[in-house]
Amino acid sequence: MMSMLDAILKNKVKSTEDILTSCVFNTLETIPWDVGLIPWFQKAKNLALESLEVPESGEISIHYWPNEKLDTGRCQPDLIIELAGNRIIVEVKWNAPLSDYEVETDEGQGSNQLTQQRAIFGADEKLKIQLLITPDSVMPRKVMEDAITTANPGLKDDLYWVSFRTLLPVTHPDNKILDKLTEYFDHIGFLSFTGFYIPKHKCAPDWTFTS
Repeated sequence: MMSMLDAILKNKVKSTEDILTSCVFNTLETIPWDVGLIPWFQKAKNLALESLEVPESGEISIHYWPNEKLDTGRCQPDLIIELAGNRIIVEVKWNAPLSDYEVETDEGQGSNQLTQQRAIFGADEKLKIQLLITPDSVMPRKVMEDAITTANPGLKDDLYWVSFRTLLPVTHPDNKILDKLTEYFDHIGFLSFTGFYIPKHKCAPDWTFTS
């Protein structure tokens, strides 16, 4: 992963949506879950602004671009993450709209990937949670509302969103790869604005007003 991040930072490799997914989640797999992935996912919100309930500890497994086939159709989300007895369907979006060609159902093409994934996985109790990850600073409510309305309005509480911009900073003693991830986020413009820099002077000016 270090070599891939180095290659991107040196403009040897073009960063794509799939490379972004791989770099972020491969990095998170190198540090304790309760330091990286869990607190990040706990920042996810649904349309009612309710937080995603993620346990503080437990085994987590990540499946990259799985080919899932159910009775209702075939689907290849970016990730399926298993934790606490549930499986979260993850869709990553960056520099591209949601497409409608990756998933086919018996009912035909849906309006976008979220709609289609929801139609396929909606009947599976362990696959109810959907997580959309984007670099947006604010929730893409229209995209989420369209997917829920078209597919299954009864599952409106199970579609969550979280931003890449809320992942960092992550603190861990073995932080060399995290430093590279920070450089990568800076390289692709993902670092959040933290406010204007205001220098702290040891001796503040003494303003005296006279009338």
